[in-house]
Amino acid sequence: MLWFSLLSGAVASFSPFLGLIMVMIFCAKSLGAAIVSPQRALTAFFVVPLLLLLMDRSTSTQMMVLDAVLGVGLIAYVFLITLRNNQILSEALLISAIGLMLYAAARGFLFSALLEQSFDQGFEILQTQMPAMVNQEYMALSMRLWKMVLPSVWGVSQILALMIGYFLFHKSIKIPFSFGDLRFPAIYNLLIVAILPLYFFDSIRHIFINALILLCTIPLIQGFAMSHRVYPE
Repeated sequence: MLWFSLLSGAVASFSPFLGLIMVMIFCAKSLGAAIVSPQRALTAFFVVPLLLLLMDRSTSTQMMVLDAVLGVGLIAYVFLITLRNNQILSEALLISAIGLMLYAAARGFLFSALLEQSFDQGFEILQTQMPAMVNQEYMALSMRLWKMVLPSVWGVSQILALMIGYFLFHKSIKIPFSFGDLRFPAIYNLLIVAILPLYFFDSIRHIFINALILLCTIPLIQGFAMSHRVYPE
């Protein structure tokens, strides 16, 4: 399975979403070796991202490499280490999701200028090619709001990839998985309570908004799980 780990790292360098799903499948396929020595099992994953960094040191490449290394590879490592220590899959999922939230926040801080530049370029292309879809009256407001939540948007998408990977992980190791039975520790909600005072500081309110969106992803998943249990298809 060494080739699959290598391929996962290559894919993660260009699409962290798909890369995270693939590395979770890899962890399941090589679960025995991965639990015993996660760092050894995941070594091949980091080869392609680090080679990219050696070939190109531009800011955009640095972000791509960090997305792969910290936003995918490290998350898989955290998942395996947590699973080895407590042997509870849902807690390994939760700790991994928290790791993604922390990286998403750091990513938004470190690459804020690059993210805003990419967003502006994308919006200009949309405005040029499909001007009828752009409402000039609300453009300034929507631009400001989207720029504000860029860090959390990336984080939420990665948590979604983690959930998909988690489901495929269950399927690969042949342990029955019922979405309705998914449970997270109630103490997690204290993190949401802890950040509420940030709302009262105008200078860091954007941090509060992104943190709240990211943290509320877990209760949202829990809510979907409960509704699936109460109203099964």
